[in-house]
Amino acid sequence: GISGTEGMYMPAATYLTVMLAATAAALILRLAVSLIRERRHAERTSIETIVSMGRRQWKLQGFIDSGNMLREPLTRRPVAVVSRTLMEEILDEIEDTEVRYTVVPFKSIGAASGVMDGYRADYVRIPGRTIKKPVLAVCEDDAFLRTEEGEGQILLPASMLERGIYANID
Repeated sequence: GISGTEGMYMPAATYLTVMLAATAAALILRLAVSLIRERRHAERTSIETIVSMGRRQWKLQGFIDSGNMLREPLTRRPVAVVSRTLMEEILDEIEDTEVRYTVVPFKSIGAASGVMDGYRADYVRIPGRTIKKPVLAVCEDDAFLRTEEGEGQILLPASMLERGIYANID
């Protein structure tokens, strides 16, 4: 450019140049947003979980399910879902199974509604949060926890990550 009276001379930008620059900027911004969104999704879907029943604790690999809106009908406490085989292992190690038993009605897309067996845990701990007295519903099918990220052991409702009357910060 040639400097003039307190300014810089530059050739006029054409519409094509402006459109190409705007398109390139939009594509770069879209790529950055999708990478951030994918990273946040991966961090939010898989979570280390500690379940306590009686004097025992189990460290489980959990998955967050935003579609899990299950609540125990009487107390309205959140319901996590575990497989039948895992629950049998847990129940073998605790004594007061009859006192902890409850039922959890459910409605599912693509399946009839029904009732699942459930057991009240003392607490479920996820990083930064302890959920008191959640219910663990028992699913007959183990395949519900197989995802692209791997195989989990407990399916947690998204409500367990939110603040609420049943969740206390550590």
